[in-house]
Order: sequence, then C-alpha cells, then structure tokens
Amino acid sequence: MLTKQETSILKGVAILSMVFMHLFHSFFNTRLCTTTISIDGEALVSIISSVCICVPMYLFLGGYGLYKSFQANPEASNTKRIALLYSHFWVICILFISLGVFLKSPSYLGGFSTIMSNLTGFHTTYNEEWWFLFPYIMIVASSKFIFRLIDKLNLICSLALFGIVFLSTYAIIKLYGSFLYTNYFIYQPILYFCTMFSFALGAITAKYSLFNLFNTKLPANAALKQSLLIIFPICVYMIFALYIPISIFDFVIAIVIMFSLVSMHRYAWLDWLLNKLGKQSTNIWLVHTFFCYYFFSEFIYSFTYPLLIFTVTMILSYITGCIIDVIYKPIGKFISNLPILNNNLSK
Repeated sequence: MLTKQETSILKGVAILSMVFMHLFHSFFNTRLCTTTISIDGEALVSIISSVCICVPMYLFLGGYGLYKSFQANPEASNTKRIALLYSHFWVICILFISLGVFLKSPSYLGGFSTIMSNLTGFHTTYNEEWWFLFPYIMIVASSKFIFRLIDKLNLICSLALFGIVFLSTYAIIKLYGSFLYTNYFIYQPILYFCTMFSFALGAITAKYSLFNLFNTKLPANAALKQSLLIIFPICVYMIFALYIPISIFDFVIAIVIMFSLVSMHRYAWLDWLLNKLGKQSTNIWLVHTFFCYYFFSEFIYSFTYPLLIFTVTMILSYITGCIIDVIYKPIGKFISNLPILNNNLSK
C-alpha cells in the first residue's frame, strides 16, 4: 500500500506537472520564451507539457486515501474534510481577490453572484484553474456511496461501470463544450461524473492492493526495466500528442507514472524535495496561476528561458504557500475542534 510519504511524493510530482503544463502548454505562452529545440515546428517544452498529467493523479490519490479511511471507519463523515478544504480555499480567495482589487480595480470583485460562484467553486472566474475544486468537493461528499458500490462489485464490473460513465461524459463535454461552458448547472454534474473515474480507480487500487501486486510481479534488481517502464510510454505518448489530441487517455499515463515511481529506486534528496512540494501541493495549485497568468505574467516570462521561468514560478508559489499555511493554521485548528464537525465523524 501507499505510505503517507509516498502519497506526498506523488502529489509533488503532480504539482510539478501542473505548473509546467500551465506555463508552457499554450502556444501564446511558449512564444514568450526562448526555446532552442523544436519537433515538427512545435517547441519541445510544449510537447513535454502535453504529458504533464496532474488532475487524474490527484483524483487517483484522493480515491486511494479516502478508500483506506473508509475501510478503517465506514461510518465516518467527510463533513470535516470538506469544511477544512473550503476554509483553506476561502483564505486564499480573500488574499488574492483583495490583491486583484488593489492591482486592477474594485470592479474586479464583481457582483454578489460572481462572488458566491467563486467562493463555492461553482464557477471560478477569478482563477479558471480553480475549476477542479467543485467537482472534487462533490466527489468527496458522495465518496461513501462510490466506495460501497465498488465493494459490491467485482473488479471487472467496477472498471466497466465507471469506465462507461467516464467515456459517456467525456464525449458529451467534447461534443457540447461550447454550450456546457455557458450553462454551469448542466456542466458541473457532467464534470462530476467525468472526474469520478480516476477517483474510482484509486479506490479500486486500494481495495485490491494493486500496488503490492505490481511490486511482487517485478523481478529483483530490475532498475533498468523499471526506468524503461516509465520512460517508454511517456515518449510514445509525447509522439502521439504531436498529432492526435489524446487527453482521454491521460489517466493511463498517470497510472503508469505513479506505479513506476512507487516501485523504482529513488534518490533520498529527490524524495525530500517531492515530499516538501507535495505537502504544499494544494496551496501551489491554488496560487501559481496568479503569478504566471493573472497578476505577474510579464515578470514571470521576463526570465525568458523555460527552466528559469519554471523555477521562479515554483519558488514564488512555494513561499506563498508557506505564508498561507501560517495564516491558515489557527483557522484550521479552530475548525478541526468544532464540536458539530467532530460529532459528525461517527455519523
């Protein structure tokens, strides 16, 4: 099974992928960089960004961890978990919305409906990369139902059920995206079912101890094979991504990366770094695009070279995350100790 440290390390990989992808996936952004290597007219950093898979990894790890908690205490409520996530999010909202009002104008705040849409995560106009919050909250809220369904079904039936739901909703979003993006009351339920698949895969992996099974099938002293196991499919994925939009298979490459990283030998210093980033992954996710998109993009891309741009963005986001933790710590402690939330744990 995954340890807490391994989960944090994988979150570190996911947040590095997220930041890199947001920095260099757009052609408009890569034009702001000095790039020296291109393949078929496309900058290498842009191609690499196409395999920077983050959302399926977070969903998978969330499903894995919550299923383990569910096994330990099937009656425990997720109300406290949701309250802590929302309060954490609101602290960041208040800080950066205030900054937006200061840097731009009071009109940045918008009307009551805009404020409420953003505070709930239902429609995040202040930062479009916050879109993941609301469907994840809905998944966490309904996770016990998902887990009980997985417990009732065998492995094949679970994969088939959640796979069909994923393929159906993915197709709907691709075919009717322009309509859905302007009708969020329809879009959010569809997005919820679409994102459920990777979450369910994490729970299924936990139920059947697939990490342990994978490790036992690897031969001893298979460092080279383990390295090829992660490098080969990523290279294939990059080649296909040059010509075919294959985001429907993002969950596959995410699983390959996670299983390979957990099983292979890793340097201690790299584990330390990824663990540190993993513990700040929520903060970095919620703040990094304010630096590279919304408020300080000219400063970020003034560093010209992709590696420098990426490093500066990560450092600024990490430091900001540490400051947010200092601000949020007493708030989180207060919420954690609320009797109403602690009473709900056993319901």
